[in-house]
Amino acid sequence: MRSEKHADDRTQKSVKAAQSSNYYCSQCGTKALRTNGQLLSAMPARSTGARVVDEGTALEGELLLEPLEGAQPALIKREKGTERQYRLACRSCAAVIAYRSVPQPTAGMFLYVDPAAVRETPPTQQEMLEQRLRRQQQQAEA
Repeated sequence: MRSEKHADDRTQKSVKAAQSSNYYCSQCGTKALRTNGQLLSAMPARSTGARVVDEGTALEGELLLEPLEGAQPALIKREKGTERQYRLACRSCAAVIAYRSVPQPTAGMFLYVDPAAVRETPPTQQEMLEQRLRRQQQQAEA
């Protein structure tokens, strides 16, 4: 009886994982977020092109982004007023990937993801090597 329940739990986790969509930083390849099976390309888009992600329902609890350290919210002028963007960056390379309109996630709030800042597949070994070499060259030039 117990082993059946354990097997059912494993099956549910496998199905959930198969339905999940992982997204990686397009700059360095670090995993950035996971949705619950919804593709970013299928999510509504803002006029800016950013994909709207409902943090309460669409994310699998895996948002691996960090607020930009010490940064104030970006103030963007829009037709209806000024928008505050609390930007979230890749934890490895600090590339901006998404933003929120509030500093901390709250129920019913949205995350706005730049589709150009993420990719659906992890980088290949060759891509990782090339990125590492580019970073070393940039550090040597600085």
